[in-house]
Amino acid sequence: DRWESEDKVSSLQVEHMKQRSKFLESRLEATEDLVEALKKDLKSSRKAMIQLLHKNVYLCSKIEKLNRKRDMMDKQAQQQRRSRYVLLKWSIYFSLVFFIFGVQDLYIVTIMFIWLSLESYTTDSGDDEQEIDILQKLAKGESS
Repeated sequence: DRWESEDKVSSLQVEHMKQRSKFLESRLEATEDLVEALKKDLKSSRKAMIQLLHKNVYLCSKIEKLNRKRDMMDKQAQQQRRSRYVLLKWSIYFSLVFFIFGVQDLYIVTIMFIWLSLESYTTDSGDDEQEIDILQKLAKGESS
C-alpha cells in the first residue's frame, strides 16, 4: 500500500515535471523569438542612427552655407547703407552751397533728390528684412 502511494506520488511528480518542462521550453522559445526581434530592431535602429548622422552633417553644412550667405548679404546691405549715407550727406552739403550762392534751381533739384532718395530708401529697407527672414526660415528648415 505504501509503495502504491509512493508510485502515485512519483507519477504525479513526473507528470508535474513534464508539464513544467513543456512550460519552460515554450518560455525559452518565446525568449529566443524576443531576442531575434530585438536583434532586428537593433540593426534597424543602427541604420536609422547612421542616416540621421549623415542628415545632421548635411544640414549643418547647409546651415553654415546659409550663414555665410546671410553674412555676405549683411555686408552688402551695410555697404549699400554706407554709400546711401555718403550720397545723402554730400547732397545736403551741395544743397547748402547752392542755397548760399543763390542757385535756386539746383537747390530745389537737390532737395527733391534728397526727398526722393529718402523715400526710396525707406521703402527698400523692408525688402532686406524679408530676405533675412527667408534665410532664417531656410536655416531652421521651414518652407516658405
